[in-house]
Amino acid sequence: SDTGTLFFEDGVGILLVGCLMGAIPKPRKIHHVVLDEVQDFSPAQHAVIAYLFSDSKLTMLGDIGQLINPKIGMIDGEQILSIYNRPNSYLHALTKSYRSTLEINQFAARLLPETSEHNFFERHGKPVSEEVFATDREMRFYILNELRNCEGKPGTTAVLTRSTKDAERLYQQLKRHLPNLNLLSERKANYQLGLWIIPVSLAKGLEFDRVLLADCQKYKKESDRGLLYVACTRAMHELTLCSVGEPSPLLQKTTPVK
Repeated sequence: SDTGTLFFEDGVGILLVGCLMGAIPKPRKIHHVVLDEVQDFSPAQHAVIAYLFSDSKLTMLGDIGQLINPKIGMIDGEQILSIYNRPNSYLHALTKSYRSTLEINQFAARLLPETSEHNFFERHGKPVSEEVFATDREMRFYILNELRNCEGKPGTTAVLTRSTKDAERLYQQLKRHLPNLNLLSERKANYQLGLWIIPVSLAKGLEFDRVLLADCQKYKKESDRGLLYVACTRAMHELTLCSVGEPSPLLQKTTPVK
């Protein structure tokens, strides 16, 4: 840019050009590479990895349903394998989910393509709760009371928001009423048990005993589907979706929302 800053997205492209020109040496004696969340890697990132570790064995793990940014990530496993162009490569589907209760898994599955395979572990729990409020204030009051009820309970309760800005705003509104409330952000990553407000993008890989989703009506576009699926599947035992005005259209319709 004009300020002399190299953005991450541009850096990957420059790195790929360097690889193709032979200007970047390949690391030696790395026998096996494991990649996680491969659905969130861009084609350029996959190409860089394919070049640098062309002599290493690869294990790649991913979940197409948890694609955070469809404009960057890849939704086709065969397409990913084609970039690496390795002989004896194959896809193996792990279809059984163990984290959440059957009720939560069945609810979240509404966000997946109809062709997806589902094989849920039959651990039952409370039904998923969908709450719709007339105003933002009513929703905040409900979330505040739910968090108060969870104080002192074992495990972790998390309020998940669509964006970092939403998380920071809700935290400031509730913190004075809940001194033990924590905010997880890119600047603060000291995670522990308790009460948390967390943007969905930072909740990947985490799991919570109880989850409340704030402002579910904001998940409107088809590109929000992965975010909402990630948010729902963070809950192990209890899941509540809170909306203002109306629920997310992604949960109202069986066909994708454009």
